[in-house]
Amino acid sequence: MREFPGLVQLHNQYSEQVICLSFNLDFDGGTERPSAAQLADVQAFADRQSARFTHVVSNETDTAIYERLDLASIPAVLVYGADGKLSKRFDNEANEYGDEGFSYQADIIPYVEGLLKRP
Repeated sequence: MREFPGLVQLHNQYSEQVICLSFNLDFDGGTERPSAAQLADVQAFADRQSARFTHVVSNETDTAIYERLDLASIPAVLVYGADGKLSKRFDNEANEYGDEGFSYQADIIPYVEGLLKRP
C-alpha cells in the first residue's frame, strides 16, 4: 500500500503508453471467490487513491499465487515490454534494493522510462 501512489503516478504520467493494473492478494480462500465486501474495499481504496486503472482481486489464496510466481512476499512489480514478455520483476527477495526495498520514484518509473525510449 505504501508504493501504490507510485503506481497511480506511473499510470497518470504514461497512460497513453503504459497499461497499469493492480493485483490484490487478500483473498483468504474461505469461499469460491472474494466477497462483495472485499471487492468494495478494494474499489474504495482505489477511489481514495484516484486510481483510474484496472484492479484485479485474486480468487486464489495468496500462498497459491506466491508459489506460482516463485515469490516469497509482496510487494512485487512485474514490468512487461511491448512484446508481452516479462522485462523485469521488482521484488526485494535478494535485498537488491536495501532495507527499504524498491520504489516507483527511484527504480520502477526510471526503468519504464528507459523501456519507452527503446525503438
